[in-house]
Amino acid sequence: MDDLGRPPATRIARVLGVGASTVHRWNSAGHAPRAAQLALFWLTRWGRSAVHTQATNDAILAFSYLESLKSEVQRLEGNVRQLAALADARAVQLRRLSA
Repeated sequence: MDDLGRPPATRIARVLGVGASTVHRWNSAGHAPRAAQLALFWLTRWGRSAVHTQATNDAILAFSYLESLKSEVQRLEGNVRQLAALADARAVQLRRLSA
């Protein structure tokens, strides 16, 4: 909670959709349900950092995948050109044979 600036119980309650008395009870007990802890985690600098890091890693992975797909497209286009050239050469041979 220190990372959040020690917000008042009413603010935490509003964010989590619970009553302020529930937040007071959690504070008195020294712990809150795991779901509440996780929800608050994403509001801390560590939670935001985790999201930022994941987004950065996903973007790097997507860019790498895009580059590999571009390379694959170029390779396949080369294969198509080779096959077209072979088909043209075969057509010329067949015309010569039939003439």
